Amino acid sequence: MGSLRCRLPARILLSTLLAALALTMAAITAEAAGSGLTLAVHVGYQDVVKPGQWTPVTVDVRNTGADVDGLLEVQESLNAQPGVIGFTIYQQPISLPGGASKRVRTYLVEDTTGATVTARIVSNGRTLISQDSVTSSTTSTLIGVLSDQASALDDFAAVHPGGLAARVVHLHPEDIADSAIALRAFDIVVIDDFATDSLTARQRMAVADFVQDGGNLLLGTGASWHKTLAGLPAAILPMEPRATLNVHQARAVGGQNIEVAFADAANGRAWLSEGGVPLIVDRGVGAGIVTMATFDWNQDPIAAWSGTKDLLRQVLARAVFGAAGSGTNYPNGMGGPFQPFGGSTPSVASKSNALAPVLGNLPGLDLPSLQLTAGLVLLYVLLVGPVNYLVLGAMRRRALAWVTVPLIAVIAATGAYGAGVFTKGRSVQTNQVAILHLQTGWDHAYQETYTGVIPPSRGDYQARVAGDRLLISPIANNNNGGFGGNAGSIRVNLPTSVVTLTGMTAFSLGGFGTETMTAAPQLTGRVQLLNGKLVGTIENHSD
Repeated sequence: MGSLRCRLPARILLSTLLAALALTMAAITAEAAGSGLTLAVHVGYQDVVKPGQWTPVTVDVRNTGADVDGLLEVQESLNAQPGVIGFTIYQQPISLPGGASKRVRTYLVEDTTGATVTARIVSNGRTLISQDSVTSSTTSTLIGVLSDQASALDDFAAVHPGGLAARVVHLHPEDIADSAIALRAFDIVVIDDFATDSLTARQRMAVADFVQDGGNLLLGTGASWHKTLAGLPAAILPMEPRATLNVHQARAVGGQNIEVAFADAANGRAWLSEGGVPLIVDRGVGAGIVTMATFDWNQDPIAAWSGTKDLLRQVLARAVFGAAGSGTNYPNGMGGPFQPFGGSTPSVASKSNALAPVLGNLPGLDLPSLQLTAGLVLLYVLLVGPVNYLVLGAMRRRALAWVTVPLIAVIAATGAYGAGVFTKGRSVQTNQVAILHLQTGWDHAYQETYTGVIPPSRGDYQARVAGDRLLISPIANNNNGGFGGNAGSIRVNLPTSVVTLTGMTAFSLGGFGTETMTAAPQLTGRVQLLNGKLVGTIENHSD
């Protein structure tokens, strides 16, 4: 009976604790559900991602509750490994009044297979809502089509030159980034039957920079040539049409009657023509290629012609495998020289592996001055000798010298070490490598900058990066870790370009890489033959 009396209070106590826990969890759930916030997260273009390239993350936020002020954070994560850290957190302030909706777009690089992207809103250190992205698919060949026709150029997905399987995504005007770096994921950007003058000035500049630095641009014209070309700079066009021309029974396109854009002269090379009338013209622009079809890909008879796929196969092969051996898509020596753009370039984070010895280099420290060293030695000798002898003699305890001498030695060594740490050991070591990619006749340049940080102690370290429209990602072995490893993560404040390296350990390599488009330096060069040798000079006239 006594045992029963003991068990009953214990059971009552356990039931009370479980009920309190259930009420607490219910209150938390009700608070999250009652916040009135909903998130929808999409990664890539129509949920298609090209690994290793900058890809958009689109977050749609809706607030049906009270006003919200906080931070919107976007981070890559591994579902199969919830404890894994080390992925970059991109954050920006968000203010959402009750009843409002907002669309936010940012960019990140998916270098890790099987990763998802999580968006969350944080206020006062508390997560109000968190949502994973919808399932996305990946591709190695990506074609972006900007057209008013919903199914324009879908046949690109049906041709497979060299076994390639291209994915076609249809772009909206807002999908054209205002930086050429964000367009690098596309092997081909297609513009056909779209009013390019509706794009912003920065978007048009981004398209031109994309081509200059190794991208491939395909244009369709025909009767809508003015609409398609109005917003593009003439400097990149293979030809500048002035009218249209009807070509009857063109054998090059299966004997069809077609309407083509016509120009007095072409700046490029026609690789498909009919009786002297160019049908497809391409032109090398910087490191890239602009291909112009003088007909409209979306209009009959071309749209319904059975041979259209053969033309698209040639266009895709020339873009991916390189025309005339340009090799713009093989930056590692396959088919041509390195080009920073072109669809197959590794990410900055991946390329930073080769720079790890440079970024992690610790420069040799100068030796301490001779006067300081001599002073410390003299002070030590005085303390151990005369001072120690006189003090112990005054105390009549000279036998304690066997204790005081080692003690003075330890204190002196500790003091010397502390002085060294105080004067030299508290500084953060940084190494930076900047690479500028130039093209002849181009007033912009693509710049990639790698920054290595070696801290003297454990903690968080912050850096502010100067520049406009920067894209920032971690280096490969950040904090002696790697992608998917237990490395310290970095936080990037997008509006201010402030980078926080979190959880750094002493004397470990951390850092980040930045990419941007910048003004090209004003360089001039001269080469002459002197005494059978080529002698050249390069001058930099930049400010």
